[in-house]
Amino acid sequence: MIEAREPTGRALLELAYAPSEPSPRALAAWLVGRALAGFVVIALILVAELEFGAGEFAFSSTVFALLGAFLVGGSVVSGVLARRGVSRRVIGFPLVMMDLFAIAVIVYLTGGATSLFATLFGVEIVLAALVLGPEAALITAGTAIALHLFVALGLRAEILPVPPDAPRGMYEIAPVALSLALSGHALALLVVGLLSRALAVRVRLAGGHVMKAQESARRLERLNASIVQGIGSGLVTIDDDGRILSANPAAERIFGAGREALIGRDARTFFPFEGISLPPSSAMRLDGTGKRADGSEFPCGLTVSRLPDDGRALSLVVFQDLTELRRLQQKAEQAERLAALGRIATSLAHEIRNPLGAISGSVQLVREGASLDEDERKLLGIVSREVERLDDLVATMLAASRPREPVRRRFDLAKVAREVIDLVRRGPHVERKGEIALLGDEEVWVFADEQQIRQVLWNLLKNALVATPDGGRIEVLLTQRDGGARIDVDDGGPGIPEESRARLFEPFVSGRPLGVGLGLSIVDQLVRAHGGRVEIDDSPLGGARFTVEIEDPPRESSPGSARDGRGEEPA
Repeated sequence: MIEAREPTGRALLELAYAPSEPSPRALAAWLVGRALAGFVVIALILVAELEFGAGEFAFSSTVFALLGAFLVGGSVVSGVLARRGVSRRVIGFPLVMMDLFAIAVIVYLTGGATSLFATLFGVEIVLAALVLGPEAALITAGTAIALHLFVALGLRAEILPVPPDAPRGMYEIAPVALSLALSGHALALLVVGLLSRALAVRVRLAGGHVMKAQESARRLERLNASIVQGIGSGLVTIDDDGRILSANPAAERIFGAGREALIGRDARTFFPFEGISLPPSSAMRLDGTGKRADGSEFPCGLTVSRLPDDGRALSLVVFQDLTELRRLQQKAEQAERLAALGRIATSLAHEIRNPLGAISGSVQLVREGASLDEDERKLLGIVSREVERLDDLVATMLAASRPREPVRRRFDLAKVAREVIDLVRRGPHVERKGEIALLGDEEVWVFADEQQIRQVLWNLLKNALVATPDGGRIEVLLTQRDGGARIDVDDGGPGIPEESRARLFEPFVSGRPLGVGLGLSIVDQLVRAHGGRVEIDDSPLGGARFTVEIEDPPRESSPGSARDGRGEEPA
């Protein structure tokens, strides 16, 4: 969340007039300037003495040299204090007073009230206002006026002696001229102080507006970065050579690679850009197959648009991984097929079952007659089995079209599996298939709908019987798990190709010529209703392995639950 706020007009005014610390750069420039000025004064005095000797101006030369040393020493000490963390404002005001004292000494040495160097007081006032702020301008102006009056009046009243090496005439001035000079200087310094204060306020206001603009730019930059970083779609920029320049976290997640691994790579490695020139002349929408960094493919939808930047032609690619969307579309199609099947099954069920019941009863009565020979009995047996097959098909269609909510109770899955295997073994031609073995735990307790789990086992075993060649082996492995159970059904058939597994649980998808393709669809439907899942893998027997995982739900989410015959509460 972005917390920074733009300063208001009132806040800017308060900022302009409030005391503040000098900037490190301004303080450093001030200290360097003072030190340079001191060195220049000392250098001039040394050159003059070497050229002309000390002579009659020895006193003034000595004082000027001391002033230079005073400036240099003050700058060095102030710099050391600043490096040690002393407040720059605490350092700044003593520096101003030191500068004013040095200027007063220079005025004293160069004529007092008539000294041209009195203008240096105005320079110091402006400098103090710019470095220390508006409040320092008036303080510096008042101190400068007081020092100037003290020097001029002190010389006039002979409180301060005239420098011994200075011409006395330079200090002699009529009272009226002295009054006018001092009044003019004081007024000028006061005006400079007021103007410097106003200038400092203006500078601070301008700095505040700059700060406001900078903060707005930073806020906008942070907002743009947050949008780019938080957007769920992949976002990359590409130069005119097709190289990736930037990528957001969503793009890194979709491609399965970090930003460093993507920058500089050819975008055609990841996007379906065959036959497309970059950058495009206008925005275009594409659908195709993208590639991840590990070489795996995924359905990709993307929009490519031109993005001019400083004269360069760039491309902006916004893309999505459509894997989940495709899965949802397949589920929707499956739901539509199931709905159509439900409508057909509901309308045909009664129309088909009633004649089938009549045919089955009639055939049974005819078979019980004594006048039939062996061939006729065989033919009627075929009719009876086909009627049963048709009735089973109708029941399967009804189960697929009108699934009911599981009515859960705790039961022994191993016992149910043994009963289902016994029923399957009594079916026709099972003897030729070989052995059906039940492995695993002796008791496996689950909290589920017993009839629906029976249906799951029945359908899986029927598929295994169809797939297993004569003399083959089928294994059912039951495993008790924490909070549920696992069923593994292995067959010795040819197995299921990898490309066929994705659609194996869809309705009407069958690998058998006469198969309807509803058995595994019903298995998947019933297992999902229990909150479980069905997976396909290769079997150690050489065929396919179907794994069903059933989870016990929490007690409060178990509709239709009841105590079982063993008197146990549901898990």
